[in-house]
Amino acid sequence: AIAAEWPAAVVTASDASEEALAVARANAVACGLGERVRVLHGEWFDPVASDERFEVIVSNPPYIAAGERDGLQIQVRDFEPERALFSGETGLEALREIVDEAPRHLVGGGLLALELAEMRAHEVAGWLEGARDWQHVTLLDDLAGRPRVLLARRQTGPAIAPAQWVEEG
Repeated sequence: AIAAEWPAAVVTASDASEEALAVARANAVACGLGERVRVLHGEWFDPVASDERFEVIVSNPPYIAAGERDGLQIQVRDFEPERALFSGETGLEALREIVDEAPRHLVGGGLLALELAEMRAHEVAGWLEGARDWQHVTLLDDLAGRPRVLLARRQTGPAIAPAQWVEEG
């Protein structure tokens, strides 16, 4: 979708699911975007080179806590793969990994965009607000008025992440 909406974009897509990647490849080719979409198998930043930098990182990671399973709509709980929905005991595990590693893979001024659960949106925004690698942290509401997308710009200069925050304990 990003490659289709932004004709100048060269997209690298990664996923831990080979099935999801097969769909992404087929969609890119069907839309005539195969030359501008690179598809890599692996978790988060693992399949990209350690020195590879991007102007924008977009992620829709799993963000539901394991204990929230029963509260999900049946069509979500029974249709979506578990790996796409659940992120550990708190629902924050995948988001933490992405936020910790993203500065190493963004150019100075690069944009991080994350979809997240409304009940955790302000907590995740708090990780970035005032942190040395991030600026212009913004939460965007969905059509129902719930905070569901986090945007943040990587500051210029060398990245200092991961482990830039004191862990709660």
